[in-house]
Amino acid sequence: MIAARFWLPGITDAVRVATFAEAACALRRSGKACAIVTEGNVSCWRTDRYSYERMTPKPVPTFTGVVGLSLYDQEMLGLRGDGTLVAWAEDEPKTLVRDVAEVALGDHFACSRVRSGKVLCWADNWMGRLGDGTLVAHGDQRPVTGVSDAIALGVGVGHGCALRADGVVLCWGSNMSSELGIDPHGSSDRRETAIPVPNLRAESLTVVRYGACAVSKVHELVCWGYGHGARRMEVSAPPAP
Repeated sequence: MIAARFWLPGITDAVRVATFAEAACALRRSGKACAIVTEGNVSCWRTDRYSYERMTPKPVPTFTGVVGLSLYDQEMLGLRGDGTLVAWAEDEPKTLVRDVAEVALGDHFACSRVRSGKVLCWADNWMGRLGDGTLVAHGDQRPVTGVSDAIALGVGVGHGCALRADGVVLCWGSNMSSELGIDPHGSSDRRETAIPVPNLRAESLTVVRYGACAVSKVHELVCWGYGHGARRMEVSAPPAP
């Protein structure tokens, strides 16, 4: 198969692109793509299977000052330079959270880290992945229990993890594949509130679909998930300049 390329009219100064796909009908898929252009403005266009169905990019009204962009479910999430997280669907933007430092999008749920260190999550709560101590879905942002000084955040399909200032990594949600850094106990294993990954003090954190990895303070790469407990390997520090 040969990939086709085409230029989008009106998009000449994009700095970031975000996409999502949605089912249009049984035999066809369509979606939307958006780009941040000059001065934090956003333009969106439709991405369809056939080139003749593509639409010209159109500016999103009043969605301005954006420095980060993600498309989540049926909404577009934009992080403004002042730390405000806003959502836009088919009408005016609505403010979700203020003082946001980081946003992480999962499978039908989302979390944000605010500048105070708290982590807020919302939407579907399968396997307790919102971390609020319940299995109840909610559209408003609620804090993850026990996380108050996070400096990094990531989410996967059914779990989330946050790195605290002291190096402790806290995870919550599904543990079916050891996503929380502990051995799983069956297909219903989960934690509705955050628990620490055992024997780990980390400097950085990366969360993937069914697990996570962290670089420890003693220069080990520690990974967990995908049905395995924590696995460690030494990583070499870069030479001093």
